Amino acid sequence: MSEYNRLTDVLLGYWDDLKGDRDIPLENDVNPEDLDSNWDSCFLAHLLPQGGYRYSYLGKNLIEAYGNDVEEEEIDFLVSPDGHRTVEKFDQTIKEKRPISDKGEFVNSKKLLIKYRQLLLPLADFEGNVSYILGGMKWKAF
Repeated sequence: MSEYNRLTDVLLGYWDDLKGDRDIPLENDVNPEDLDSNWDSCFLAHLLPQGGYRYSYLGKNLIEAYGNDVEEEEIDFLVSPDGHRTVEKFDQTIKEKRPISDKGEFVNSKKLLIKYRQLLLPLADFEGNVSYILGGMKWKAF
């Protein structure tokens, strides 16, 4: 089993456990300690009121992939030169309210080609609005 499949299985199982009888778990339900070492390959993003997304957490393995500490930057400027595609995947996760798998590549700030696979999981706020994403990403540099 690949590292990606292990991460996917862990995150999907965790997301299912969090939601219980609900359609979508709450962002507030996420406890980093529950994910142990997998948390370093995870991120939390939230939908901004004016549109776009911002990370509220970015694991150290992902910071390494991006090439620097980018926690406070908007996602449009983070993941790839094709930020529009990333936003589309995030939008799809929010709209469809279901897990979304994605893969792609980008050149990071250190000029390395990063090929990645990620899983995006929708999370709700206290009012039940789906406006957060828990994600996990495995990557390789070339």
